[in-house]
Amino acid sequence: TISYCTFDGGRIPSSANALTIQAADVTMTNCLFRDWHVQFSPRSYNTENNGGAFRIYPGQSVTMDNCTFTGNSLRASANDTGSSSTMLGGGAMYYSPGANSINISNTVFTDNYVYTQNYSAVGGALYADRVGQLTLQGCSFQHNYVCMNYNHPRQLA
Repeated sequence: TISYCTFDGGRIPSSANALTIQAADVTMTNCLFRDWHVQFSPRSYNTENNGGAFRIYPGQSVTMDNCTFTGNSLRASANDTGSSSTMLGGGAMYYSPGANSINISNTVFTDNYVYTQNYSAVGGALYADRVGQLTLQGCSFQHNYVCMNYNHPRQLA
């Protein structure tokens, strides 16, 4: 259980997040994830590059209540010559394929984003890729977006 924690600010090269859940189920209450920025690297691409603040691996479950994700991002440099078949996802959070269950309640997602020029991108706030069960209850999504050419953001949860 993680309660009343603040994960505040960081600019991270690829494969790092404020919090990564790999070998345990977790319950989070009253936590803040603010201003985490992950820089995507095509040279080390795998699902570890996804999720600006938070990532959960396959086989794990998350229960989250009354948390806030604000100002987090996943970015790919305009200089990266990537493929549109490479998918970036989750400005705030990313759930790997095969995560068991995700239950999120009373959580706020504000001003999170994914920036890319040469890749496909989804989930300005969160991206849950083939999870067993996803439940969102009483959550708020505001100003989360995916920007696929650095100039014209599309509003997406």
